[in-house]
Amino acid sequence: MVLPSSSADMTSVQDYDASTTCGLISDEDRSRHAALFDAETGLPTGALLLDRLRSALVRGRREGTDVAVYFLDELRDLRGGPVAMVQIAQRLQAKLRPTDTVARVGPRAVVVVCGDLRRDEDAAIVGRRLVQYAEARCSWGIAYGRAFEDPEELLAQAYEQVRAVAATSD
Repeated sequence: MVLPSSSADMTSVQDYDASTTCGLISDEDRSRHAALFDAETGLPTGALLLDRLRSALVRGRREGTDVAVYFLDELRDLRGGPVAMVQIAQRLQAKLRPTDTVARVGPRAVVVVCGDLRRDEDAAIVGRRLVQYAEARCSWGIAYGRAFEDPEELLAQAYEQVRAVAATSD
């Protein structure tokens, strides 16, 4: 999983605007887009994921709601073969709210950020549904709450859950 290492990496996220006059896209805009979105799936990648997670945490603290991070790793089709990440991305995005984020963080891994959760059990319910929506086998982990100041900490906890599950299933 490759994530930006400093807040300086976030400048391109906050300043990004792909719209240009006459429909022409500059090399700079093309570079920004490539840095923020996965070429195969069109999903956000690490820098944009962290920006959206940070925003969801701020909103959660302000509104008194929780944010859940779901880490789906080692995605494979139901027969155990290679998975088409494009189809998984489309299925997940079709079932989630516009305020939720699906981001690609590895060759066979995605992270989903869902905010505005009001009850602890909501996070578990959404997690089970995500695995169903993906229509794939995977290891998955969840971390949630609103008290997190650092989005990377919440993301790391979800990843640790995936590793713990994978270790017990080996």
